[in-house]
Amino acid sequence: MSNPDSDDDNEGQAGTWPTVAAKAVKRQVEPEWEETSQTKPVDPHNPNVEPELPADNEDWEYWWRKLLQPPAKQHKPGLPNIGLGPFDAPRKEWRLFRRPKI
Repeated sequence: MSNPDSDDDNEGQAGTWPTVAAKAVKRQVEPEWEETSQTKPVDPHNPNVEPELPADNEDWEYWWRKLLQPPAKQHKPGLPNIGLGPFDAPRKEWRLFRRPKI
């Protein structure tokens, strides 16, 4: 019977490391979305329906994102001097973003 604490035999030892050379993985970094000045109002009846995207372009990819309107526009509709109350939902708009196609 062999001694389990002995280092004389190679049983239970890990094998040798593979001798294959490592390869670099090439990844293409996606460009970041840039904000445009084009906005559209959110339809109150269908708030999750995005507006139509602009016509296809060879250079740019487009995406609509729902964002808060600027603080200067956060007031009750038709009453520019009265701000939103504590129970009023913040006003949102669709803003168009773009990035170069890969």
